[in-house]
Amino acid sequence: MGIRDQIRPTAAETIAYFKDQGVRVLVISGDDSHTVSGIAAKVGGGRRGTLR
Repeated sequence: MGIRDQIRPTAAETIAYFKDQGVRVLVISGDDSHTVSGIAAKVGGGRRGTLR
């Protein structure tokens, strides 16, 4: 069994707006790196950064 939160419908648009304004967008999560990368790809993140 898995639980999945829905991505907010405006997430991609909001991230694009802030990127256009010159804001560096970061994802901070305690989830598995593959999960976070998949979500970031869906909402406009195209680059995998350093995982700590």
